[in-house]
Amino acid sequence: IFKGEHLVVVPAMAARLVKYPQRYKYNLSSVRAIHSGAAPLGVGLETQLKELFRVNYIANGKLMTRLLIFVYFEDI
Repeated sequence: IFKGEHLVVVPAMAARLVKYPQRYKYNLSSVRAIHSGAAPLGVGLETQLKELFRVNYIANGKLMTRLLIFVYFEDI
């Protein structure tokens, strides 16, 4: 079984995740880090993501989505 540990999102995807009605139906415990790019996350959305995925820190970079994906998958 493969479990994702890193979640790379843009703010629109993050908003959709926290508003998804059945989000608590899924086991999200494997997520250790969340990276957001393209635009800054709002404080409220960041707080909701931290609560949903039980992570302490979210990397929040503006216009960095492509860079973050490259950094994490460069060894493939």
